[in-house]
Amino acid sequence: MTSHARTTREAALTRRSALALLAAACLAPAPVPGQPADRRSHVAVLSATASRTAEVVRAFEQRLRELGYVDGSTLTLDFVSAEGRLDRLPELAARLVARGPGVIAAIGGAESAFAARGATTAIPIVFTVATDPVADGLVPSVARPGANITGVSSLNAELDGKRLELLKEVMPGLKRAAVLVNPSDRTSAQALKRVETGAQVLGLRLNTFEVRTPAEIDAAMGRAKAGSEAVLLLGTPYFFSHQSRVAVLAAKHRLPTIAPWREFPAAGGLMGHGTNVREMFRRSADMVARILKGARPGDMPVEQPTTFELVFNARTAEALGITLGPALLTRADMVLR
Repeated sequence: MTSHARTTREAALTRRSALALLAAACLAPAPVPGQPADRRSHVAVLSATASRTAEVVRAFEQRLRELGYVDGSTLTLDFVSAEGRLDRLPELAARLVARGPGVIAAIGGAESAFAARGATTAIPIVFTVATDPVADGLVPSVARPGANITGVSSLNAELDGKRLELLKEVMPGLKRAAVLVNPSDRTSAQALKRVETGAQVLGLRLNTFEVRTPAEIDAAMGRAKAGSEAVLLLGTPYFFSHQSRVAVLAAKHRLPTIAPWREFPAAGGLMGHGTNVREMFRRSADMVARILKGARPGDMPVEQPTTFELVFNARTAEALGITLGPALLTRADMVLR
């Protein structure tokens, strides 16, 4: 073969190779918005109170794994927690934004979501679990939250009045009830107003005890015992991480207590009435996955629960000398014995 022929043939092969590469590039899937070039998704988790080992966080991670996002393989999960110090959330949110994640999962209620929203208007944010995101000013609408934020709402604040009714039903002679509230959580003010309205309707005297740190829970429960016959744990996310401690103190002070979560009676408390928080975290993982695949958070409706659980601890009731009547037991989703 002559030199000229070889040159012509090599040029043709080069052109065919270039065309083949161009065709492959055109057929290859487009990069998913928010994903780094190495195809590993980067999800940041901003937690108000929960640790990385908390059951709800494990449920969130498990659901992501089921969807194909495995930390260390197809996912980089960047987790930080304020450990209950809500004033630290803005600083932690700014740090996470600087690392350039594709999505921020703001867990532990509206406070972490507000901090994330204050740190970025570009990175998608998924919150879990906000009690009333519209009333609290987090989103303008649950149908179309707009901007870069969406998430999951528990509607817990709406149920605090119902929880007082349940205490009254369990204890017909109830006259004085205590409510624990963390004023550092901006969602507490609206929730407390609803509780106060519910107490007036039921003819209950309501004693409010503020708790800003875990160390103050013990003293608050002691003071509650001195002037109250039962305790309502306010349906805001701050207390979720400390409900086991409240259950122990409720047993110590022989105080019938109700909380918004099924985990509370499982820890020894009397009653839990509210949404399944673990399932809420799994649903938020679904939303994160959809955003990683290209969905726009502002077009994704805020998800709300459609069912609520009522759980009793029969052993705790017996220890407190409380009889759970057939009507209550029939309505219960679970009775722990």
